[in-house]
Order: sequence, then structure tokens, then C-alpha cells
Amino acid sequence: MSLSLQELKNRRLVWSANQAPNHITEPAFIPSGFTVLDEQIGGWPNSGLVELQPSAMGVGELRLILPVLASLASRTTDQTKLQVWLPGCMQLMPQGLGAAFTSNTVMLKSLSASESLWVLDTLLQSGICSAVVCWLDTLDPAQAKRLQIAAKESNTLVFCIRSMVTQDSSLPISLRMRLQPSDQGLLLDVFKRQNAYAVEPFQLNLNNASPELYRRQKISDAHAYQHNVISFPSALGKS
Repeated sequence: MSLSLQELKNRRLVWSANQAPNHITEPAFIPSGFTVLDEQIGGWPNSGLVELQPSAMGVGELRLILPVLASLASRTTDQTKLQVWLPGCMQLMPQGLGAAFTSNTVMLKSLSASESLWVLDTLLQSGICSAVVCWLDTLDPAQAKRLQIAAKESNTLVFCIRSMVTQDSSLPISLRMRLQPSDQGLLLDVFKRQNAYAVEPFQLNLNNASPELYRRQKISDAHAYQHNVISFPSALGKS
């Protein structure tokens, strides 16, 4: 049975250019906290997976993402949402996250690689997070596609930190970049952008970037949030 144009419009299967949208579209990007990064690639994607590949752990990957995490935590629409860290076997402590560790931050520790993927998928399906930061050893295209779709549908920004791996741009995620230390901070090599071309590697100065965000918390301040650091599987009430 063929449908008329009006019937297609009534079923919202056809959209006319003169029709005003009945909802406010979310911006595609959000400011990163770094002018150069915003000029080069527009900022961080509003949602979806961002893969960071540091040449060695600790070269500045956390300094790169702390500004946007602090910004998301302060947004009115995200103040009731969680920011979850899945450090895997990394020895990450709350006082090392500075201003990015708040009462809405949860750190799940002692996760295996498979558990990290399962927890990440569960968090994205729940829609309770504004952002997730995770360390993953492996990520195949099927896993990446599932997580990317879930992150988009739940409007969650996910940073996946992985050791520098083979430059396979086939992963269907929002953004992929390599991080290398430089005299001023980081050299960023953005080799995969969704629906956009890659850009030439560029320098990012971390020396004067929002120092208040990176200042280590006092031990007394960090203790206030110690209940937010949970060992897996205790978080699920398992023994």
C-alpha cells in the first residue's frame, strides 16, 4: 500500500525544511577548557566515546579531561548525575583528581577487563551519568559500536584511556587521539573524528591551564568522599 505525502508527514516520516523543530537540539560539542583544542576540533563531543592513547600512562591525560569534567559537574542539567571512574588496576586515588572529585563522583576499583566493559555498558544503559572515565585494555569494533550507541542515547561523555595501540581508525566512536608529552604539555594526534577529517598534530599547553583544577586535595577533604570509592563487586552487594 502506497502512502500519500501528507500521510508520511503525519507519521513524522518526512520532514519539510520550513518546519521548525519542536525541541532544542543539543550542541554537538562542548568546550574543552583549552582554546587551541576547541579551535582545532570544536571541543569535546557532547556525548559518545572518546579514546585517548597516551604514549605512557601519566603523560597528562587526566589534566586534559579534568576541565570538561568540572564543567559538566557544574551544569544545571547534570548536577544530579554521576561521574564514574573505572580505573581497573590503576592505583588512582580521589585526592589526585583535584576539583574533579565531588560528591557526585564514584570510583569503582578492582575491576577486571571484562567487568569494566560490563559495568560501563550497564552505566550507559541506565542513563545516570554525565561522564564516565575508564581504562580499557581491549575494545573491538562490536563492543565499541554498542557502547557508542548507548553513550549517545544516554547523552553521556565517555573517555576511554588505553595504551597506545595500532592505529586502527575503524572503531565506530566519536573521537580517537594519541597523546605524547612535549615541552609545553602534550602533542595531540587526532587520527579519527566521526563525520570529519583528521587534523594535523598540534601542541597543547598545559602549563597555565586552570591550576585550581589540578591542585591535589587535602587528605581531610578527600576523606569526605571516601565512601564514593567502592571496590567491585561490593558495589553490587556481592561477596
